[in-house]
Amino acid sequence: MSTILHILTHNIIPVFIIMAVGFSIEKKFDLHITSLTKINFYGVTPCFIFANLYSVDIPFSMLYVIFFILLFMAVSWIVALIFARLLSLSRSESSVLVNAVIFLNSGNMGLPIITLVFASSVLFEQAITIQISVLLIQSIGAQTLGFYIARRGNGSVHWKDSLKSIFKMPAIYAGISVLIFKAIPIDLQTMFFWPSLLYMKDMMIGLALMTFGVQLAKTEWKIEGIKVFVAVFLRLVVGPIIAFGLIKLFNFSNVIAQVLLISSTMPTAVNTALVAVESDNSPKLASQIVMLSTIMSLFALTIVIALSSYLFPVT
Repeated sequence: MSTILHILTHNIIPVFIIMAVGFSIEKKFDLHITSLTKINFYGVTPCFIFANLYSVDIPFSMLYVIFFILLFMAVSWIVALIFARLLSLSRSESSVLVNAVIFLNSGNMGLPIITLVFASSVLFEQAITIQISVLLIQSIGAQTLGFYIARRGNGSVHWKDSLKSIFKMPAIYAGISVLIFKAIPIDLQTMFFWPSLLYMKDMMIGLALMTFGVQLAKTEWKIEGIKVFVAVFLRLVVGPIIAFGLIKLFNFSNVIAQVLLISSTMPTAVNTALVAVESDNSPKLASQIVMLSTIMSLFALTIVIALSSYLFPVT
């Protein structure tokens, strides 16, 4: 019980407090969420990714992590389709369910949670590198596959739009830039602009969580239908079970296994609601899933974080 309480007070509640600040400010001042999102997406996140990946050695094992994420998304997609069929969902609702299950909140919540969980660990940098890998794959998927699935739900899909969206993602260029500059015999950490990158990097967690709180404040707090509860169950319960099976399949252990199991328990990505709105594809359903999964993740994450250290102790 003491372990659960420690995780709740030191790893989970601090995240929700910052979200609550953003939520409260939005309720009073009606902020422009698009501006906050663009600052985060085009400014802070690329700097966070570049500064973190450049300052650490990227092990070859990250390739296996990428394969894991892709397989996790594929299995989750199949499970979501099965439940969509069992619930006799419409084509539009089915596409929302799929997106809600396979796309996690790896950035706004994933990075802060992993940062807090491993803050005092000697494996902190490795944990962050793993989570950034999850974030990159999930971000690419949400902006491409997510749009494809949503637009397929309302019959307005075009693969060219999904392909074009890849080249509009600054996080992709941040990742590619890291590989290029690591190959150049110049230490960027000694350059005059490096402190600027660090300042931007340090903004990531606070800004992301407050933005998420603002987004939640704009969500309609009303649950309609069993499909919302099923989506949340698949995301927060079945998702970690799938991840656990794949972790065993890949024979992961220690910090890799812990981070991937915790990451698999993140609530549904806010992007799924934004994609649903832009695609005019059951946006109310998508928003409700994001809202409820975020609330319930308070309990799910507490349990899974405790289980991860028990199942995969760091040696």
